[in-house]
Amino acid sequence: MSSARISTLDSLLLSAEQHGDYAHLGWVAVFSAPDGVPQGLFEALAKRIGERIERAPQLRWKLATVPLGLQRAQWVEDAHFSVERHLFRAPGALAPMIDEIFSIPLRRDRPLWELWLCEEPEHGRFALIGKVHRCVLAGSGAEQLRAVVLDNARARGRARGKGGAVGSEASAERLLLSGLRDLADENLRLARRSLGALRSPLKSARGGALALRGGLRGARGLIESGRRGKAPRIRSSLRSLLVGERSRGDLETVARACGTTETEVFLAALAGALHRQTPRADAHPLEALLVSERPERRGPSRAALRTRATVLELPTDEAHALARLYRVREQMSRYARWSRLEAESLLLKIAALLPPPLRPGQESVVAGARPAEVLVVELPGPERSAAVLGCPLMHFHPIAPLTAGHELSVALTRINGSIAYSIHSDRAASPRARAVAASIERSLDELHEDAQALLAVRKKSN
Repeated sequence: MSSARISTLDSLLLSAEQHGDYAHLGWVAVFSAPDGVPQGLFEALAKRIGERIERAPQLRWKLATVPLGLQRAQWVEDAHFSVERHLFRAPGALAPMIDEIFSIPLRRDRPLWELWLCEEPEHGRFALIGKVHRCVLAGSGAEQLRAVVLDNARARGRARGKGGAVGSEASAERLLLSGLRDLADENLRLARRSLGALRSPLKSARGGALALRGGLRGARGLIESGRRGKAPRIRSSLRSLLVGERSRGDLETVARACGTTETEVFLAALAGALHRQTPRADAHPLEALLVSERPERRGPSRAALRTRATVLELPTDEAHALARLYRVREQMSRYARWSRLEAESLLLKIAALLPPPLRPGQESVVAGARPAEVLVVELPGPERSAAVLGCPLMHFHPIAPLTAGHELSVALTRINGSIAYSIHSDRAASPRARAVAASIERSLDELHEDAQALLAVRKKSN
């Protein structure tokens, strides 16, 4: 199979975007300019990106669809690449501009990323709003995008494809032939696996039992979600974003007192915030999908993001702060080889091997199934010394995608001694999202107070 072809999951996410189910994510980076926003900032930024773009090949790739939908789309070089098609001015105040930018899907006729510059001279600052599709971030695209923008940065990512580059734009006939070749390769691999199963029946039986157990868990989870009346909550393509920031010292105090991690403390605070916004009669644990992106070094000049996904139940039915934290800790410490997430991942792989006439319908069904009601994405933040044209970074907030079936999506990162987070919601649900954002701070205060009391008791007893 061509290494330049997108994954099955990315293909499903792309197909779901026609219903307003956008899979783009991004960030808001605010830079300090105490002496005033530099003159010609937009032009200087465009010049920098143009000079560095040759070192970031993944940012010049766009998607080419295969005729008749016989295969997943593949990456090709954009013959008409131009910085002007990706860098834009964001006139007006920052907050409403962020909402508008993330309410619009990325255009498919060019590489799937955008950068918006919002200048606020009266506040002595400017902001860069980045928007990029999830399938670009699946490789080293995020690092390459930072490398073409930030001071003292260098592109360390490696392009996909043979020889370190993808192919040029091709005709429909060539795309069709390439798709048929890759489809034949996939079927050949499936046949080899089947032959291997016949040679090792015991090992295959064990794997089949695990798959069956995972499938049963997945079915049970879907049935339980149906009983709770879970349905896609996105009512429009309009989005709303809220941001917050908290000292890491507060979360470290709680984590140290309770033997947990900072991420678990934040999840417990999120559970507390949702608990306060849920009527007591409807209180029940909410399924959350935690996706952690960790940088992974692959040699002295290569780096990529390693993804780990965990499905857990946020204890939104628990009234006590520390009890919520311990329940989160218990679930995070448990590891099941086959869970509902793995079962649904198996469905994605099966969908990719279906006959082409059946695949689009199957993709729609699978894409509509989400493993959780709340999405939480943990992303690595930029370096402490990050700056653009000599202006240091003040604030950085990641933005997670909001997809059907998720009431909220929450993103968090660590930067300059703080935990920065954002809450992404449908604009129609923004009042509830605002209440949740305010309650997160209240829940963190509650956890911090309880942790300090716990440490005081331990110190006194010693």
